[in-house]
Amino acid sequence: MLENNLNFWKSTNGPYEEIVYAIAISQNDHIFAGTYISGVFRSNPYGSYWSQTSLTNKHIKSLLITPDKYIFAGTQQKGIFRSIDNGVSWTQTSLLDKSVNSLAINSKNYLFAGTLGNGIFISKNNGSTWNQIGLTKHVIDSIIIDQSGNIFAGTDTGVYISNDDGKTWIRSNDGLTNTDINVLKINNSGDIFAGTSNGLFYSTNKGKSWIFIDNQIINPKVWTIIFNKDSDMFIGTDGGVFVSKGDIHKWEKINSGLNSNKVYCLGINSEGYLYAGTYGWGIFKSSKSTLNN
Repeated sequence: MLENNLNFWKSTNGPYEEIVYAIAISQNDHIFAGTYISGVFRSNPYGSYWSQTSLTNKHIKSLLITPDKYIFAGTQQKGIFRSIDNGVSWTQTSLLDKSVNSLAINSKNYLFAGTLGNGIFISKNNGSTWNQIGLTKHVIDSIIIDQSGNIFAGTDTGVYISNDDGKTWIRSNDGLTNTDINVLKINNSGDIFAGTSNGLFYSTNKGKSWIFIDNQIINPKVWTIIFNKDSDMFIGTDGGVFVSKGDIHKWEKINSGLNSNKVYCLGINSEGYLYAGTYGWGIFKSSKSTLNN
């Protein structure tokens, strides 16, 4: 039981007193944190030293690092910024004046941006130009893409699916008793999980139908979902962090050492250390690797 390890979490050295909405970890384990009012911070591996990047005074809603090492930051009402030098400098892309809640990339290196009330945009040239592709007037809080290239969009009115790079969308809410979707995630088996403002759901048939995970220990407001290399599942909620190890109906709370129970984002580095972005207390790191070494 992970919770039996006292002080499961330890505070990193930053970003101090910040609300952290997004975490992205690069191939060399540098950690990037998107904050509420102070832009993007970068840390060396393990989070022992943080510095503010040149993207300051921005409300960061989403972060994405591509296989080509481009870093994209989605902001509140200022569109998307791009860095090609590990966060040292940033350039605003042509997607302006939009609130970008979510970012994703597919196997063709097409970028997808989910916005607050303006639908989904696509870029086929690393963010240089963007085109709107649908779901206009929806709040798009999460975008994921499966191995077949199907796109799943988590919105304020449920889940929408596209199998043609966003040209057409089909709503798929069968079994969802709450359609305010905060996060979508796919595990190694292809099962899809949906964290909502009132509970956690999963689908074993590519989103055609959904099943509620009825577990009283889980806080109902789920903000973020992540899996480690052992396929253990971690969720960040308004009640802290919970883990499921193999059985999605069995969960354990792992809050020991957390100063804030409101966890908006999670990240895992190559060694299996878990990072949690919190409300007002910066980023916390697990004291041990989550992998079964």
